[in-house]
Amino acid sequence: MRKIIIIKLLLLAFFVSVCDNLRAQTSVAVSGGNGIYVYCGTTLPKKGSYIIKRADAGKNNWQTVGSTRFPADSNLFFANYDLAMSQNPAAVPLEAAKRPIIWRMLQKQAITDSLNYYASQPAFLQAAGTVYNDTSAVIGKTYDYKISFTADTKAEQLVRAITRGGRVDDYKLQTIYAEPYENKVVIRYYSRYTKVPAMVKLYRQYYMQTEYTEVPAIFNMVTDSNRRFYMITDINVKKDLLYKYYAVPYDAYGNAGQPSDTARLANMVSSNLPAVERLQAISVEKQHAIKLTWKFAPLKFLKSINIYRSESYDTAKYDLIASLQPSDTVFYDKKVLPIKTYYYFMVLNGDRVSSTPSARVPGMLKADRLATAPQRLKVNADGNTAVLSWRRMSADTRGYYLFRSDGDSTHMKQVSGLIPVSGEFYEIYRDTITGKGKRSLYYMVKAENRSYDISAGSNKVFTNISGTSAIINVVSLRVKDVGGHPLLYWPLQQDQQTVYSGYLIHRKKADEPASAYKPIGQQLQSTVNYLEDTSAVKGISYTYYLGLIKTGGQTNRSAEVTYQPFRAKILSPGGIIVQQDGSNANISWDVTGQVDVKQYKIYRLNADGSTALVAEVDKGKGSYTASAGSKPYFTVVCVDGAGNESEIENWVGMPAAAN
Repeated sequence: MRKIIIIKLLLLAFFVSVCDNLRAQTSVAVSGGNGIYVYCGTTLPKKGSYIIKRADAGKNNWQTVGSTRFPADSNLFFANYDLAMSQNPAAVPLEAAKRPIIWRMLQKQAITDSLNYYASQPAFLQAAGTVYNDTSAVIGKTYDYKISFTADTKAEQLVRAITRGGRVDDYKLQTIYAEPYENKVVIRYYSRYTKVPAMVKLYRQYYMQTEYTEVPAIFNMVTDSNRRFYMITDINVKKDLLYKYYAVPYDAYGNAGQPSDTARLANMVSSNLPAVERLQAISVEKQHAIKLTWKFAPLKFLKSINIYRSESYDTAKYDLIASLQPSDTVFYDKKVLPIKTYYYFMVLNGDRVSSTPSARVPGMLKADRLATAPQRLKVNADGNTAVLSWRRMSADTRGYYLFRSDGDSTHMKQVSGLIPVSGEFYEIYRDTITGKGKRSLYYMVKAENRSYDISAGSNKVFTNISGTSAIINVVSLRVKDVGGHPLLYWPLQQDQQTVYSGYLIHRKKADEPASAYKPIGQQLQSTVNYLEDTSAVKGISYTYYLGLIKTGGQTNRSAEVTYQPFRAKILSPGGIIVQQDGSNANISWDVTGQVDVKQYKIYRLNADGSTALVAEVDKGKGSYTASAGSKPYFTVVCVDGAGNESEIENWVGMPAAAN
């Protein structure tokens, strides 16, 4: 038991000795923002004064530069604190309600270790007399200091080689967001630096009107998932004004760190944005477009106008089709089909806020295009069936009507309802004639487009139909891409095998003449109705026809079909931004990572709604400078090695000139 007590006493004595040694070594100096802070000691100088001497580093030219002592009353202490606070941007005001409590605490304590939080605040210790701020020290110069205490007979303490200035920490402050609330602005910063600033000051500018000045703000530090954020609130703001901010961090000695990036915002919320009035959608047949017009009250800091479209009123998906300038009051939507209803709404974009969507309005392009007549009408007779084929000349075609006359090419009558398009380049139709005996027939085809216009007639063709029943030809040859190879297929008739002994596929390259046709593979049995052309070279377009071999050696053939090799759809680049630079437009976009893309094309939307190619740019580039013109709307598309272009996703309007 006695041994345990002795060990405890020895440990206590060692602890007291260590504490005394630490307190004896409290004379240090730190370079601050407005001088060199000299820590004189931990004893509050209530019964004496600290005397501070200074000499150039390594020299013996000592001079007394100042002295400190504990203030005689509370008024003098708080006056000292106000002076210290004026010399240190990181110092915070002492609340009036807490000042009597602080003074009573100081009167009871003898050393700074008992001051808790205040023991770490240089400005507070300066006011209490244990720290001296040498504001006469020259920036960039190095000094030695001696500190003595008149109430203590100990030797002077020496502090060597302290240089004023040159200390700038980079706290790496980055703006996360700046949020307006009309009566205040809240800015949130993130720091990747391990050190924590003692204070962050906020500096503000009325955009393009005043210089940056410090503004009174509320500073808070927030820790979230081991990450440190700083929130600064500017409460002295006015709504509908444009501000720019940056923040400067300070350490406890008033040394300024690297400033943050600059944040710009208009102090407005979405409720300040006016509602769009009189949004209208008008059919403009001459430009094959739906014209949108609108009005709204004048608005400061309007950045852009977004237009959205859908083919269904109630759908949740409305696509952004245009981003326009604030001054625009009209937009031509040219990517529309006639006699089809579209729905539109608009959103006004301010600086960091957007309006609520406008009311939705319907728009329809009236019938505006003449139908194009089919071409290359051909006919082959097979027993009592006329097999017709023709070429579709317009992607706008929705169907066809067949006309026929019996032995007379001048009095043709419509003999079919609307024949829907098949989606193939060549259309096939079979007209089976009932009754016996031979007949001489003339045929003609007309097309109907999406504007419900009916074209003129195609060329007229003639054929003789026998009255005997015949097996229908296999003429509806089709082709599709399967794994990069053409797959050809055709329907079989029930009793076909009694007439045909087999089939043979013939092929040529699509750009070769008809004389280049050659059979591929072996003759197929009459019960087979498909062939995968594995010998086709990838990326090459081919044209095929199906040879029908009849019993007895006679042959017939189907209409031709053309195979287009599969190509992966290429997408337009994202992030298109257009900025004004005098009379020029600086266009930038995100560089694509699509392997098949070889270059970009930049287009301009002209005032009359037409488009013009501005430039072709190499794949590796992400910007281009063009003449703005009178209607600066631009877009960028990707182009693959075969010259195929991605779809135009939207036109980007150029905002007002940047200052």
